Amino acid sequence: VIVLSLHYAKLSRPEILRKFEACSSYARGKAVQVEGVLGVTMGLDVNGFLLVKTAAGLQTITAGGVRPA
Repeated sequence: VIVLSLHYAKLSRPEILRKFEACSSYARGKAVQVEGVLGVTMGLDVNGFLLVKTAAGLQTITAGGVRPA
């Protein structure tokens, strides 16, 4: 665990976010509902918040339960 933690500590923020997106089944292309908002996940922003494309446009989700739509 320590060796793996040290490996990730050397990565830049964009590298960490890319790795997280690659491992997440919800980060990109998933139809979701978040606190009543329906849309499709479009990845993470530069701060690691979930981006969701809705009928109203692209929304940044900073908190809330993400469920399949």
